[in-house]
Amino acid sequence: MPYPTKYVRQYGFQAYQDATPNRPLPGDKVDFDYNAVETSIDEVVEFLKLHSRSDGLLLNGVVTVESLSAGVVATFTGATGATGAAGATGPTGATGSTGATGPTGPDGATGPTGPDGPSMTAASVLAALITVDGAGSGLDADLLDGTNGAAFALLASPTFTGVPAAPTASAGTNTTQLATTAFATTADNLKANLASPTFTGVPAAPTASAATSTTQLATTAFATTADNLKITGPGVVTHGTPVVFSGTTGVAVTQQTFANFKTNLALTAADVGLGSVLNVPQREQITANRTYYVRTDGSDSNTGLVDSAGGAFLTIAKAVASVQALDRATYDVTIQVGAGTWTAPVSVVGWGPGTGVVTLLGDAVTPSNVTISVTGSALSFSGGRTSLRGFRVVASVYGVYASGYAEVNINGAMEYGACTLAHMRLETFAGINVAAAANYTISGAAGRHWDLGSAHASLVCRLLTVTITGTPAFSIFCRVLFFGNATVDNITFSGSATGQRYSASFNGIVYTAGGGASYLPGDSAGGVSDQGQYV
Repeated sequence: MPYPTKYVRQYGFQAYQDATPNRPLPGDKVDFDYNAVETSIDEVVEFLKLHSRSDGLLLNGVVTVESLSAGVVATFTGATGATGAAGATGPTGATGSTGATGPTGPDGATGPTGPDGPSMTAASVLAALITVDGAGSGLDADLLDGTNGAAFALLASPTFTGVPAAPTASAGTNTTQLATTAFATTADNLKANLASPTFTGVPAAPTASAATSTTQLATTAFATTADNLKITGPGVVTHGTPVVFSGTTGVAVTQQTFANFKTNLALTAADVGLGSVLNVPQREQITANRTYYVRTDGSDSNTGLVDSAGGAFLTIAKAVASVQALDRATYDVTIQVGAGTWTAPVSVVGWGPGTGVVTLLGDAVTPSNVTISVTGSALSFSGGRTSLRGFRVVASVYGVYASGYAEVNINGAMEYGACTLAHMRLETFAGINVAAAANYTISGAAGRHWDLGSAHASLVCRLLTVTITGTPAFSIFCRVLFFGNATVDNITFSGSATGQRYSASFNGIVYTAGGGASYLPGDSAGGVSDQGQYV
């Protein structure tokens, strides 16, 4: 079963009673809201029956192994089994190694004394050396192999001359062995440069403490610790118990019933974790008025905040979605649409939180420079409050369509081209207000210019000039049904049109402030029926 339908209030009775204190509330609207409340409550009751028993406990069988986390499942262990039988004796091991050598035996007896050697003199020693080293070497007591002893290095702190050479130690040697130039060059080549080093192998570095935010290198241990501190997912709703996360560790600390869920949202930021129970994405809250730009050479991957090919959006829909994602607070947002012909319908279901005004702006001086020509309805509003000006609309259905409590304030020039059903269509408590002096042009035919075709729609269009070009044809210029109210007085119509001037029925009202039967454009008389009024 899907989640229960959220109740949305459809009618504001306070404003109605303030305006007409002596009249009872409209029964059909009261019933409508009560029925919506009843439907929402019934769906909530049925939803709870799927998960809980009449004693408030969970239904048997609703919690399965698949509902549990891997960590909980891992704690399930069975009883220890009985000890198995002893295994067979393994094979004989290999013969052990030879034992250590035994102790040295005692010294043997001293041998007999040998005969005395020949008696040696200095001359006989020199003669022996000459015999060994070769005649003519000139050895004497101060010479070694014919070279003076000062030509040799001392063992202690020697000082070499010339180009001494020695064996080159292997790379990585760290002893008292002499280092050759070849060894030093190899070691230097293994070092990293200070500027933009490129390491190889497995470089290591000290690990910074958690939450360090400097230019110090981050090790894998640092990154793993930081990742473990994140809130890794939305609160898991298990049979009506949303999880509340710790804002410090990201660990689920409590589970609450839906009855207490609203109260839990008032916990401190540390309790609910970054203000994000169920990980609901946070809207950007603007702190100043903002303008989004849309151009035919833009791109929807741009920010939309710069009026250039590299900054503007490509589609009006992208700009609308960007505004809907904001928390406008008290600031105004404008969607500035550039010159060109736009062939995608524009649909607005509301603008999201905020009291600031959202404006759809084309070319307020020459609306035909910004044309919305579509199959379907050019500009549709089913919620929210919108300021609109500077467009030419051409459509196979409606030019400007407002329904469902939408409020459209046209406060500048517009042009209405050919629209199959109506230039302006209003339904179900929607309102279109055309500001005084917001003069506009009718350049194409339509089934109706003003069409209030559903309950309690409201149109205010007065104190301005409407220029009609080309004698467009209408089936009815102004039609009002079902308690709709069209206030269209003190308008100067320049030009002419054909078709029935007006039709008011089923308590619909066309108010012209005594404009007369031929006040509205057309070439055939208007009519009223079923308590409709033309005044």
